[in-house]
Amino acid sequence: MRKSKQQDGIQKAKERGVQFGKRKKLNPEQIAELQQRRQEGVLIKTLMKEYDLSKSSVYRYLNKTISLQNHGP
Repeated sequence: MRKSKQQDGIQKAKERGVQFGKRKKLNPEQIAELQQRRQEGVLIKTLMKEYDLSKSSVYRYLNKTISLQNHGP
């Protein structure tokens, strides 16, 4: 019974647009910057320190394709 009520609450929250899970550390602009800096030869270790990320997170962001929304015509 408790699980059913919990699922109902989760469903209602999702319908209202509530986001679940941990927030992303980097926004799309920061991801693009990180990718550009890596292409310029910046070491993974340096990127880890500067963006406060683990090694696996840096590689995940480097492999991520991003779509930046164009502002204007």
